[in-house]
Amino acid sequence: MNIGANTERSAFSWNAGGWFGTQFGCTLWLLILGVVLISRGSLLGWACIASFVVLNVWGSYLWRHREQLGAYTGLQRFLFPASLIIAVIVVVVNRGGVSEPPAPGALVSTYLPYWVIVFAPALMLLFYVLERNAKRRLG
Repeated sequence: MNIGANTERSAFSWNAGGWFGTQFGCTLWLLILGVVLISRGSLLGWACIASFVVLNVWGSYLWRHREQLGAYTGLQRFLFPASLIIAVIVVVVNRGGVSEPPAPGALVSTYLPYWVIVFAPALMLLFYVLERNAKRRLG
């Protein structure tokens, strides 16, 4: 147990808006995609919804344990499994044949380009660089 985790100098601090914004920003599309796929009769929709639930339960767990965990560490611990789950969903949906390019004027699409997979790892790398620079600057 690292009681002093929140008192260390860091580029990040626990903030409800920042935390839940990141959490829902990384996962809400899974819920929407799941609902759309289920409405089209695809069982893959349930995998998307299950992924949404798992990641949000994990994110809520990390939030509840923020007294023992630094914000930077919490973000990385959230984004790592998010990276894996997002990669699996993108591959499974694309290989399952339910990913369709957006129709003209459509508000929602099931299209999942493979480059979506890089967003969570890119955030992890960005946050690492920000944290490393803050540690250097703050001493």
